[in-house]
Amino acid sequence: VSNSLRIDTIPPEIADLNVKVIRGTTDITGDIAIISDIIEISGNMATLMPDVILTANLSDIGGSANHNIPFVGGSTAPNVTTTSFRTTFAIPKGVSENSITREFVITAKDLAGNLITKAAIPPVFVDNLPPTISGGNVANVSRPGLIARHGDQIAISAAVGSLDGGSVYVDLRDLG
Repeated sequence: VSNSLRIDTIPPEIADLNVKVIRGTTDITGDIAIISDIIEISGNMATLMPDVILTANLSDIGGSANHNIPFVGGSTAPNVTTTSFRTTFAIPKGVSENSITREFVITAKDLAGNLITKAAIPPVFVDNLPPTISGGNVANVSRPGLIARHGDQIAISAAVGSLDGGSVYVDLRDLG
C-alpha cells in the first residue's frame, strides 16, 4: 500500500512592496492622506507561487482587516500567473488623526498555510477625522436681544473640534 503526501514548507516571499497616496490624479506620497484620497499598495513576489493569497490590514483607516490584494491580470490562487500585485483603497470618513503614522501590513499566505507579513513603505499619515462645529450662535452686541440693523455690531461664535491647525471662516456676503 502506498499513498502520496504533498509537502510545502516554502513560505511566500515579497520582493518589493510600496505604498503611495493619490489625490485626484496627483501622487502626493509624503503628504497627509485625507478623506477621498486613494491609498495604492503594489509590489512583486520574489518568485511565481501559484497558490498565494495577499491581504492588507486597513482596519485603522476604516477598511477591512483582510483587504484582498489582487494580482495584476486578475489571476487567483491556486492559479496565480504573475508576481505583480496592486490594490487601491479610497479613504473614508473615520477616526484616524494625522499625528499617527500608519504602516500597512501585508500578509502573503499560501494554500498550505505558510505565511509572512511585511510592512509597505513608506509609512503614511492618514487624517480621516473631519472637523466638527457645534453650538453656533449669532448675537447683536450693540443692542442685545433685538433684531440687528445697519450699524449694529454682531458676534458670531461656535465650538470647533479636530481643526488640526486649519481655519474657520464665516461667509457674510448675504448680509448685504
